[in-house]
Amino acid sequence: MDLEEERKSLARRESLTTSMERSLERQRESFTARHEKAAQKEASLQEKTRQLEAAQAALDARVQEAVQEAVRKLQEDSTWGPSESSTGRVKQAQLWCHLE
Repeated sequence: MDLEEERKSLARRESLTTSMERSLERQRESFTARHEKAAQKEASLQEKTRQLEAAQAALDARVQEAVQEAVRKLQEDSTWGPSESSTGRVKQAQLWCHLE
């Protein structure tokens, strides 16, 4: 009788072990899939960051060109003279152009 009980106990333990091994394998697969997905998201984020930085650089260059063009036009304008207003960006630009 003890031998029969031990066989049943061993069968239950083997069944539990098999079940645990399957569960661990599913967890490994899930972890691997999540790790791969995280790597893909990281690569995508880096690419988007690179694109944003390139767009920002292009925008900065266009803004700088527009400011330089505006200053050049102001310097070439023969009617440009002192303003009656002593405040604001216009006065700052006038003073800057006159100091050149």
